[in-house]
Amino acid sequence: MVGVGLVTFPLIQGNAIGWPTWSWLSIAAGVAVLVAFGLHQRRSTRAGRSPLVEPSLFANRGFPAALVTSTLFFAAINGLTLVIVLHLQLGLGRDVLPPA
Repeated sequence: MVGVGLVTFPLIQGNAIGWPTWSWLSIAAGVAVLVAFGLHQRRSTRAGRSPLVEPSLFANRGFPAALVTSTLFFAAINGLTLVIVLHLQLGLGRDVLPPA
């Protein structure tokens, strides 16, 4: 969660605030945290403990491809839903609640 947050926040806010140095450092730290998490999961598997994310899933080419495809699909659906809702409310003046 920390790694994803360190990468996501600067990507969302970086352009609006002019990409200061801390945003690039935050992205680099987030990537480092995610790599450390992956290595920790791999070591957990080798030690016989139950990992949070099973690293052997990524050995099959189909799993990462399906993961990327589903992420893109749901990102597009959520983006489309946001645009439609904003158009209905701000563009057409519809109310959030249905008429009583």
